[in-house]
Amino acid sequence: QQESLFALILKSLIDRELNSKEISLYLGQKEISGQLKFILQKLIKTNLIERTIPDKPNHPTQRHRITQKGLLFLKMIQKPN
Repeated sequence: QQESLFALILKSLIDRELNSKEISLYLGQKEISGQLKFILQKLIKTNLIERTIPDKPNHPTQRHRITQKGLLFLKMIQKPN
């Protein structure tokens, strides 16, 4: 399930930048869960997504966007078997 959550978060960022709340709404969650925060951190650490304001992670207008590496990763996991 964690892989599918990774993929869903990456898919939500393909065409747009979103904040954590918008990502949680995209996933059908009412609030930002601890699991979502954990996965966002993991995606940032692996350079699959990045913050729009890198030096201020808690900035009120902070958003996330997918990186080139994230797009490639998404293509790799979506290939038909």
